[in-house]
Parts: sequence; C-alpha cells; structure tokens
Amino acid sequence: MPLILLAADAPLVKLINLNSIATEITAAIAGSIGIILSVPITAVVAGYLMGKETGIAESIQDYAKQNKE
Repeated sequence: MPLILLAADAPLVKLINLNSIATEITAAIAGSIGIILSVPITAVVAGYLMGKETGIAESIQDYAKQNKE
C-alpha cells in the first residue's frame, strides 16, 4: 500500500497523515517500546526471584550496608 501511494507522487506529509499509515507508525513505535522495556523488566524480576530463592538478595544487601559505613 505505501509503495502504491508513493508511486502516485503524493507529498510525503500527506502520506504520513493518512489514517492507515499513521496507525501503522503508531503500532510500530508502541511495539518497539514494548520490546525494549520487556528485556530489562524481565531481568529485574528474574534476578529478584532467583535472589529470593537462593538467599543472594540478603548477601547483596549486607555487602551494600558494609560499603556504606
């Protein structure tokens, strides 16, 4: 569809403002943000759960307290 519109020699600003094109651009940006944020959030949750299970979280907190003093 975008190639057909570009071949029709329509101005780029007019093409971007079309409802179907604007919707696709918005969906692509939202999807990209979701993918980018899902990795660090998953790593934090996994680290918290693994630390809670193995007792590493307490060790890290103790280490941080010792270095503050």
